Amino acid sequence: MIDEAEHLVDRFLAERDPLIAARVRAARIVDGHGDLLADDIFCLDDGPRILGCLDFDDRLRWVDGLDDAAFLAMGLERLGAPRLAEQFMGWYAEYSGDPALTSLRHHYAAYRSLVRAKVDFLRAIQGDPEAAAVARQLLGMTLKHLRAAAVTLVMIGGLPGAGKSALSATVAERLGFTVLNSDRIRKELAGVSPDEHHAAAFGTGLYGQAWTGRTYHEMLHRASELLRL
Repeated sequence: MIDEAEHLVDRFLAERDPLIAARVRAARIVDGHGDLLADDIFCLDDGPRILGCLDFDDRLRWVDGLDDAAFLAMGLERLGAPRLAEQFMGWYAEYSGDPALTSLRHHYAAYRSLVRAKVDFLRAIQGDPEAAAVARQLLGMTLKHLRAAAVTLVMIGGLPGAGKSALSATVAERLGFTVLNSDRIRKELAGVSPDEHHAAAFGTGLYGQAWTGRTYHEMLHRASELLRL
């Protein structure tokens, strides 16, 4: 399990420099909590109180806000409330104005799961009778989130009218993906409104070989940039 986790982490981090740099430029690195456990949150009549930030070490407390939020979501998931964890992350994205990229959110959840797993493995070595089972649970969560964090390209093709656009939109909505639609990009390159109808015989006009090649080249370029982010 550890070997697979290491492989998946290395795979995610490869070519992700633009993503991390973009988070820094967007001021997403904040003086946060650094160790946000559900146990540290107390719900009082006048609102929640959060205790126990890592005030002893700035290096541990200054983190991506999404990282801090993913820590709490991971904790809720471990406590048996995965739907509440998803709801919380949705609230975080809405109220922080952070698009909260799905892959990065899973990466941070995996990171936090592994940190907590290490703590519980140490407790198990020190004689805590319940810590080993918790550590194994957390390691399983680590792998689940690392697999979900895999940077993915899905290509959907087919004949005209086969439902490609509807299928793409559904997949994107379910999985948080971005859609690159060849017809929209083709018209964009030609300076045509995406909603404007351009009937042409197969292989002619905007659907000729030259325009098709230009369209696919642009799609590959945009896909490459998005995948790095």
